[in-house]
Amino acid sequence: MIHNLFSTPIKHLNFKHLDLKSITKYCLSKTEPSLAYSNEGGHHSNFFDLNFDEVLHPLCNDILKASKEFCDELEVESVTRIKNMWCILNKFGHYNRDHTHPHSFLSGVFYPGENYPKDSGDLTFRNPSHMVMSYDWDEKQKNFNQYNSLKMNIQPQTGMCLLFPSFISHYVNVNKNKDIDRLAISFNIE
Repeated sequence: MIHNLFSTPIKHLNFKHLDLKSITKYCLSKTEPSLAYSNEGGHHSNFFDLNFDEVLHPLCNDILKASKEFCDELEVESVTRIKNMWCILNKFGHYNRDHTHPHSFLSGVFYPGENYPKDSGDLTFRNPSHMVMSYDWDEKQKNFNQYNSLKMNIQPQTGMCLLFPSFISHYVNVNKNKDIDRLAISFNIE
């Protein structure tokens, strides 16, 4: 019998019921000027003003509700607010470097765009033990799974929202699609 000593939870949600076209239009209006954080190329917006950006209120309400449920499932104190939120638009050749979201409890990403082909840039989560595992485990896997993988990829889908602990390292793979820009809304919760 295998027992899990430590686990890294990721909550997968579907928010297709939201007005994705209005959210996308709003985000595209916020991509200039671009800030430089983890992005290599692409556009990283300023933080949204969540008090006045009414088009985002239904999304924010759904995120907070799901985050509180996630905290209940994890048996931890509940989060109370979205600390900050922004969008990232990655065009062909753009990506986001490996990073975490310090000084937050949960982080997340929401995909409001119409289309996310396989080559538009998966979100990759690193195993928190990847540095140590890479010495001896990197070439021993017969089949990759939750116990032996150094990383896990998730292909974005329209309306998908992911919640995850802010400490988990992650990055966005290069957008290799010349026709589709990859739009994501990222956020931190405390």
